[in-house]
Amino acid sequence: MIKKRICYFYLFLLIVIPTLSAEDKRIIHYDSYLNPESLIVIIENGDQWSIYQRLDEDTTNQSNGEYGCTLVHNYFGPMPGIKNSNWIIGWNNQNIILYIEILSTDVMTIDGLKIGMTKEDVIEALGVPFIEYEDRFRYQNSENEVCGILFVFDDDGIIERIILFAYV
Repeated sequence: MIKKRICYFYLFLLIVIPTLSAEDKRIIHYDSYLNPESLIVIIENGDQWSIYQRLDEDTTNQSNGEYGCTLVHNYFGPMPGIKNSNWIIGWNNQNIILYIEILSTDVMTIDGLKIGMTKEDVIEALGVPFIEYEDRFRYQNSENEVCGILFVFDDDGIIERIILFAYV
């Protein structure tokens, strides 16, 4: 009987574990929460944008497409937005920013994190992520509203995308 259970265990290890999706291979740190002040991005001219910031009509009239993100756990979008070579911002029908994606090293988070930095830099600045995948870290603030930052890494552990997001 024991040998039979051991055989099933090894079959599980050989067959099931390698077929688990990235979602199944995640590590969740339930005691890790993001400071809401970390949801601010500094753009190239020194201005700051943040999740839940209300945009004025002049800004929303500059919309040049619809954007969204499939990497956040629950896909959101498409939403109106502005994209240039350095960043994308997207907002809802009340002109509230729900999505910011950093596209270049000219833009950084309020914590000084930007594309080209390492996983270790992220952990040093923000601590342990709420959810850790092989290729990305997700930090979130779940106390009142679900919002957060997603860092996507290349195979060498270098940041290639930074996405700030909110659900409403």
